[in-house]
Amino acid sequence: MEPRFKDSLWHSVNLPHDWAVELPFVNDPAFNVMTHGCKPLGGNYPATSIGWYRKHFSIEKSAEGKRFQVQFSKLQNLHLEVNQSGVVRYAIKLYNPIIWSLDDPYLHNIEVLVKKAGNVVDRQTLKHGFRSIAIQTDGVFLNGKKLKILGVNCHQDHAGVGSALPDYLQYYRIKLLKNLGVNAYRTSHHPPTPELLDACDSLGMLVMYETRLLNSSPEYMNQFERLLRRDRSRTCVFMWSIGNEEGWIHTTPNGKRIAETFLKKQHELDPTRTATYAADLANVFNGVNEVIPVRSFNYRQFAVADYHRDHPTQPLLGTEMGSTVTTRGIYEKDTVRGTSPTRTSLRPGGPARRKSGGCWRLKTTSGSAVLCGRALIIAANQRPTFGRTSTRTSASWICAGFPKTSTITISPGGRTRTSCTFHRTGTGGKNGASQ
Repeated sequence: MEPRFKDSLWHSVNLPHDWAVELPFVNDPAFNVMTHGCKPLGGNYPATSIGWYRKHFSIEKSAEGKRFQVQFSKLQNLHLEVNQSGVVRYAIKLYNPIIWSLDDPYLHNIEVLVKKAGNVVDRQTLKHGFRSIAIQTDGVFLNGKKLKILGVNCHQDHAGVGSALPDYLQYYRIKLLKNLGVNAYRTSHHPPTPELLDACDSLGMLVMYETRLLNSSPEYMNQFERLLRRDRSRTCVFMWSIGNEEGWIHTTPNGKRIAETFLKKQHELDPTRTATYAADLANVFNGVNEVIPVRSFNYRQFAVADYHRDHPTQPLLGTEMGSTVTTRGIYEKDTVRGTSPTRTSLRPGGPARRKSGGCWRLKTTSGSAVLCGRALIIAANQRPTFGRTSTRTSASWICAGFPKTSTITISPGGRTRTSCTFHRTGTGGKNGASQ
């Protein structure tokens, strides 16, 4: 700590805490400002784009020469490490373990003891579920049973608290998603907090675990290695994602080589799982897609069938098939109250923006799933075809705000339509609404 640095005017906060929540709103048309909640963040606001926290603590003189690590998970643990590292592998035979599943997420307690001269010097109790995951060209299999992945992309922040979520909010969010029929969660676009994974492990939610940048520099590879080591024993994690929409490089030979570096490290540290990369690309194979085990699509739904025709042995996944930012239960835009029925710029005085394209469905040999919500994930199946009219059976979609016992029936429109009509059906009758 630099003793000359004065922090006497700083105010005390309780952790967890997100400094950005306390920033004022700004009227700035810049896209990155709008996507950060109209707060003064980003390149135009260097003075408020980094939050500094300082913690004072004392170390006994007897600890001189030791190496310490402050872990910023809950920002309160102090962990002492020995200046050595190593790998120990054990094969443990289990008799009749209870299998972890989405409906019965049973976790066993595993107690790890570190002994020195027969005395326990450290211990840790881990919660772990036993399950199998297989990702093939004909789908995802959990414990040997085929599973249709119904997923969402979620950023880490929450209204009112920003990125500093209390632990309970993690469980609250995952419970809501499960009640809506969601079974998979993509950590867009960065490693998650351990408390989120705790909630997914214990409540039964699969996780696509994503790292932020497709960058093979020592710093980013070190980050990737640390996230693999930290969370490779997590029951909920079913797949790694090595990046998202790195448009400058993901179709180039350099991008391909960087992806190979990530995949080599992932296989070295976790050979039990596979990996994908979220690409906003159509029927394009050059670059990352040449080497990635599972090809993922962000939007570009019109190209899925053609890509599968050309590369039938590569499993496909829809990782981000819509960005429908809406206000639940609202069907009319209100710029004063800040509510919106569709993707809209609601900064003060800002015009409404709606993306082109409407609802669409991916019809596969095992059924269909509407990818019209915010980044629904589905497992690819063989021979996908697209229905762009409502002449065939309508697809179903679990919609935020409606209970799990209800279904949303969406009538796909033409490629250029920017609206969709849905109906809620349930025991209480039938109500219609359009947006």
